[in-house]
Amino acid sequence: AASTPPAAIAPPAVVAPPVAAPLVLTPQQLAEKEQSDREARARQRELESKQLEDEIAARRERVRKEQEARRLTRGAEELAPAAVEPAAPVAAAWSLEDESDDDGLGNEGDGEGGDDDEEEDDDEMMEGLSSTP
Repeated sequence: AASTPPAAIAPPAVVAPPVAAPLVLTPQQLAEKEQSDREARARQRELESKQLEDEIAARRERVRKEQEARRLTRGAEELAPAAVEPAAPVAAAWSLEDESDDDGLGNEGDGEGGDDDEEEDDDEMMEGLSSTP
């Protein structure tokens, strides 16, 4: 029984893929391809523009509806009776004329029943300052 030696089995043949010839376009084909690309870009811009216009129109409609609802709500609030929340009483404005001069605190130096000596001291000091060159 003779067996074939392993060297007798041939490895599979490696076949290189066919090399494609470089694509060479004629000037006419190149012009047609450029024209086709320009048209495709123009269609894409038109589509995007249409989508943008649709979004703008939808947003305008939504804003219009919100404004109308707000106006109706505001109108209903104005027509509603004011009894829902009573208005706070308005406080009278404060003025010095409303205050009495005698507040009972006995504030010194406010010119009422104060020490006359202090006034004389102040007068002397002021005279000394005005005579100084």
